[in-house]
Amino acid sequence: MRRVNKTYASKPIELDSIETRTKLVLIVASENASLDTENLYHANFKKPDGVTISRTRTKLADIYKNKCGYCERYSHIPTIDHHRPKGRVTGPQNNAEGYYWLIYEWTNLVPACKDCNSSSYKFDKFPIANGRVNRPPKIGGNINYTLLNYDSNHHIPEKPLILHPEYCVIPEIHFDFTKDGKIHGISKEGKASVSTYGLDRKDLNIERRDIYDDYFRRLKRSVDKRFRIANPISQNELIDDLKFLFTEITKAANSNNLNHTLFRKSFLKKLSYYFIEPITVANQTQLKDAISEALLLI
Repeated sequence: MRRVNKTYASKPIELDSIETRTKLVLIVASENASLDTENLYHANFKKPDGVTISRTRTKLADIYKNKCGYCERYSHIPTIDHHRPKGRVTGPQNNAEGYYWLIYEWTNLVPACKDCNSSSYKFDKFPIANGRVNRPPKIGGNINYTLLNYDSNHHIPEKPLILHPEYCVIPEIHFDFTKDGKIHGISKEGKASVSTYGLDRKDLNIERRDIYDDYFRRLKRSVDKRFRIANPISQNELIDDLKFLFTEITKAANSNNLNHTLFRKSFLKKLSYYFIEPITVANQTQLKDAISEALLLI
């Protein structure tokens, strides 16, 4: 998971249309999200060539760089997850009433791959620490649209236990990784997010492990050249190799376009664990010094 900036300015115009506003009034009156049989939250519109597409799905894919908001895997045709489920809520509070009033709320829509949003994982789950909000915000008997957003005073008292990619300011304080690509929650929100989204799935672990293995193999090649008996490279040449490698790692960790960027960031937080400790003990001191020098040159 990475922090994503999605503003109200990017909200599809269809989500604020007269049609959706009218439908929302009916949904709130009946307390039933299933009245939206047309799935207006997809906000379909016709392009000049006559092809109908979902502006909401398209905008979400663009904002999230075609990645799942939860696992950061590429998902060119993501599902639209209602972070607070629109129909019902399962889990610890099984069959709890859903957040039907948030069916068209922009901050409640997150692009998710089919695995993260499957019935085995996120789907209609929304674990919270406090009591559940079961009624929409109103003022004078009418819907208070200013309090529909994710962290409004109406909703935030629930204290959600799963992290929202647009409201998790520093994701790395909630998760840790191992060299084999496994992810672990290190806060209660991190643990709940790993479990609910299925972030420790075997396929994700393999993808992350392959990213690390590629970087480590490249580092190991440079180290082997430095310490080989015949024609070893100099310490300065090793530093140059490492400068190139860690420049690439740093750029990748801070890229919005690459997958698994949170995992990539962990390489820079735990340099010794990932890149020094796996090397022969006799060579670790020189490697540590070389990495330190290389990082100063980036």
